[in-house]
Amino acid sequence: MPSNSWETPAIRSVVIRAVIFSAVIFIALVAVISWALSGTSLFGIPWLDKGFAYLGGSAAFVIGLFIFPALTGLIISC
Repeated sequence: MPSNSWETPAIRSVVIRAVIFSAVIFIALVAVISWALSGTSLFGIPWLDKGFAYLGGSAAFVIGLFIFPALTGLIISC
């Protein structure tokens, strides 16, 4: 008998699948936002638009890091 629930193969497989699925969603989210911002010209000044795209991509990454644990928990609960 396993001493804790993480050693149970059924629980472990659900957690691993949820983490992988959440990571795929996280990577896709950051990639799409970075791609969308790189094609946007808000200011008409190339260096300012490029800086905006980099900052926007970085913000998407940081926001994704905050959302990742909640998304993993949501996927596990489904």
